[in-house]
Order: sequence, then C-alpha cells, then structure tokens
Amino acid sequence: RRRPLRRRSHDVEIASASLFEGVSRAGFAADHLAERLLGRSRDGVIGTPAGSWYAPGGATRTAAPDAARRQGSWSGTLEFHHPDGTRRRVETTLAVLTAPDGALDGYVAISRDVTDRDRDAEAHRVTDARLDAVISSSPLAVYVHDREMVVSHWNAAAERIFGWTAEEAVGHVLQ
Repeated sequence: RRRPLRRRSHDVEIASASLFEGVSRAGFAADHLAERLLGRSRDGVIGTPAGSWYAPGGATRTAAPDAARRQGSWSGTLEFHHPDGTRRRVETTLAVLTAPDGALDGYVAISRDVTDRDRDAEAHRVTDARLDAVISSSPLAVYVHDREMVVSHWNAAAERIFGWTAEEAVGHVLQ
C-alpha cells in the first residue's frame, strides 16, 4: 500500500524535501543516479544548502526557487560543482511543496544530467563552423546536394566557376 507523499517514510522526508536554502530542514530523495550526478551520498546532502553546489557564474542560488514560488514550478538548466572538480549541466524541473496552511514546505526537483549532450553539441557546432570556413575559403567549387540532387550549400568558387549565385543554386535541383 502506498503512503501519501506528505507522510514521513523511514527513507525520505518528502514533505521537507528541499534542494535549496530558505527551508528549515533539507531532505533529499536520491537514487544511485542522483548520487552519481551530485557526487555526494544522501547523507552528505541532507542539511547542506544546495546553493553551495552551484558553479560560479551559473544560475544564482535563489533564481530557480524564487521562480518556482512565483509560478508553482520552474524548468531550466543549472550548473553544479561536482566534488571531482568538474561542472555538471543539469536540466531540472522544480515544483513547490506547500503545507496544508499554504506555506512553503519545500521543493521537489527532477533532474537529468545533460553535460555530455551539451558538450557533444558544442563540439558539433565547432566542427560545422570549421567546415563552413574551409568550404567558404576554398578556391575549388564546393557544393552539397541530397539524394534528390537538391543543393543545400554552394560556395563562392562554385559561383565563379558555374556562373550561378548561391541564391540561385541553393534549394534547386542539379541537372
């Protein structure tokens, strides 16, 4: 039989679950993935202000909870310090827990680590920028088309050699 979320279980105090300062007690419901993400055990988290986990220059320690209090919930990306010295980027949805009298009782946060995804996307953007620079500055005609022969890229050398501007070639079928 499931217990209501607001009751105290022997593992977690859901009603006082808070990852942010400003709540009298901090509880923390963590599985092994959350512990790996934060690099801290459940016991190492309880009673510590989450503001101390934020990476310098990232979101302020009060921005997310303030927005959640105003709107009932908040979603965004935060950067946290990991004990190994790295920063972890975390997509988080934060919801407010209220006491029966309507007072703030804590927060529930659901997070996922997007550090690797964001790093890979940045590497892809850098690679694309380099490739664009090589293609743009090439003295050789460089153009790209798909299986249907529709042109998607046309450099300046292709304009000079073939006589069509990029505006005339891109989006059209090569014949």
